[in-house]
Amino acid sequence: MLPKGNTKNIMMMLKDGDVEYAQGDDYKAVRLPYGNGDIAMYCILPKEDISINQFIENMNLDKWNEIRENVTETKDVILQIPKFKMEYGIKNLNDSLTALGMGEAFSMNADFSGIREGIFINRVLHKAVIEVNEEGSEAAGVTVVEIKECAMPEPINFIANRPFMFIIADDKTGTILFMGKYCDVE
Repeated sequence: MLPKGNTKNIMMMLKDGDVEYAQGDDYKAVRLPYGNGDIAMYCILPKEDISINQFIENMNLDKWNEIRENVTETKDVILQIPKFKMEYGIKNLNDSLTALGMGEAFSMNADFSGIREGIFINRVLHKAVIEVNEEGSEAAGVTVVEIKECAMPEPINFIANRPFMFIIADDKTGTILFMGKYCDVE
């Protein structure tokens, strides 16, 4: 569903059977594991009367932990999610890293003497891509650091036919690797 109640036909993927599933007061979620299962994609679908932006605004560590802890292997789930590909363009991370306390690394006062004398970080650039299709999903992030010298019985339906949030996480370490929302605004 698009903003203002409009609709659009999109290609959906279908899985029918056992799925790792959770349901809370304001969401449904599925966990789609990769490889050995340590890393997984979580698709989180807010209740119909909650906008995706409102849901994301209220997302915090407690809500994230609740979702992860409530996920259990569930039989007879009908799962439908759209095929999609998103790219997050190249972003300069200098200001964000400076705000986190790394400002000195971007100045002539940087001490990288363990690598080489007289160098500092000029820029840190990042780009992310995620693609979801029948074969699974692929996520990739590239960060470039540029250095310069100084100078149930009935099936449960999880049908993502409206905006949803996705998180790719390393469940072994608890690290969130990617986070985004699917919302076709055309």
